Amino acid sequence: MGIAIARKIDRYLGHLFCFLLKGKDEGKVGKKNRVLIIKLSGIGDGILLLPSIKPLTRDHEVTLLISRQLAPIFSGKKYLRRIITVKSPLDPKVVKIILWSRGYFDYIIDAGQAYSFPTILAHLLRPKVLVGFSSINRSRDKLLQRKVSIDPARHMVFCYYDLCSLVGKIPKPKRLEKVEYSREDEELVGRIPIQRPYICISPGGSGSKVLVAWPEERFIELIRRLKGCSIVLTGDKNDKELCERIARDTPAISLAGNLTLKQLSCLYEGAACVVSNDSGPMHISAAMNAPTVGLFGPDTPIRYAPFGKGNISLYKKMHCSPCRKAYLASWNECKAQYCMQKILVGEVEQAVKNAVSAQPLRQLS
Repeated sequence: MGIAIARKIDRYLGHLFCFLLKGKDEGKVGKKNRVLIIKLSGIGDGILLLPSIKPLTRDHEVTLLISRQLAPIFSGKKYLRRIITVKSPLDPKVVKIILWSRGYFDYIIDAGQAYSFPTILAHLLRPKVLVGFSSINRSRDKLLQRKVSIDPARHMVFCYYDLCSLVGKIPKPKRLEKVEYSREDEELVGRIPIQRPYICISPGGSGSKVLVAWPEERFIELIRRLKGCSIVLTGDKNDKELCERIARDTPAISLAGNLTLKQLSCLYEGAACVVSNDSGPMHISAAMNAPTVGLFGPDTPIRYAPFGKGNISLYKKMHCSPCRKAYLASWNECKAQYCMQKILVGEVEQAVKNAVSAQPLRQLS
């Protein structure tokens, strides 16, 4: 099921189901509780949520219910009690989860920004307290016993901190958590014939690829300008054709569709720099402490800049910016790309040099 279709189903059926369900009062909880966190979409958002989860485990037993695509981000975190994965909110496995876990959790945190179905699922699990972001859907909000608004002028790392703070007192995040990878992953990446130093470029998008992607021809020109390093194109299987086209016209090599998310994380950790559109790979790069250059258009770096010292965001605000507002369930499918086209090749080239120069151990030759 495509993202656009899923959003429409959630908007209409989800709103209807929320309207039909009845809210309840907050139940009594103790000092140490069973907590379930639901996050069913968004690799980048999963990365930004992670720093606020670990502190909760000091006083609570934390289980995650996540989509399969997010599993590599959270797997290997020993402080988690359990990770439950589903294909989607409509996965038949969800019915079993409701039957097995109904009334088991004291707190459930719905970490989605506006979708209705995760909130409905959380409500049907009958926690003592259901926590989530408030939204424009009042029928959804009535199901939440504790809620906090998303501030569009606040980075999402801190919005997730605000959300998790409704369960217990936790410290404000200072850095992202790395994605865990195995020795086998490291050995596989080590066998890739790449001459160091190398720069990784992720030219694909996140869901609405046309909307968030910098033009293909500009990536080609950027690669031709970058000297003294190898260039590696990365992405998932949906980016494979794009990356292969770019590789044919440049000295770059394409690994799109050939690496797992954990192997990609290992690759990024050793990069001199990572250039990415506003998407999951950009946040993975920042989590792995690679100097990161993020290219923004439909959403703003105010909310989604690559988190961490020395990372750089390029953004050209226009009269229509931002047109993508997940917290309002608004995803404008503008195909004009004016905001992305305003980012010039020379600006990205200079940003790469600045990001690398801030890391003495990652200098280009």
